[in-house]
Amino acid sequence: MDFGKYLEEKRKSRNYSIRAFAKRIDISFAYLADVEKGRTKAFKLGTLNKIIKVLELNEKETNTLYDLAGKSRNTIAPDVEEYLKKNEEIIEELRRTQKSWEGEKRKLLLKGKINYEKWINK
Repeated sequence: MDFGKYLEEKRKSRNYSIRAFAKRIDISFAYLADVEKGRTKAFKLGTLNKIIKVLELNEKETNTLYDLAGKSRNTIAPDVEEYLKKNEEIIEELRRTQKSWEGEKRKLLLKGKINYEKWINK
């Protein structure tokens, strides 16, 4: 499922018309319609947070919304991006882990425990 379809499903499940919902989250209904129909990329974090509040999304629904928003924008989930910006030490740790994991994959590849085709296509 893509971001627009997911948002539309959640909006309708809470009995909001497109116009009423757009008004509640302070955007034009035309913009909301474009996002729901996939003609425009997902909203940024501020608008997503309004959506979460208005629709009273639970944690799983919220995480799905963030993840689909990130995919729509060809990036990571915006809540994760914001967290990383505020916690730069995590970025350093991720880089160390990535380098370590690449080394481990090479060792497994040499031992024949990883399929070469699968490894290079990831």
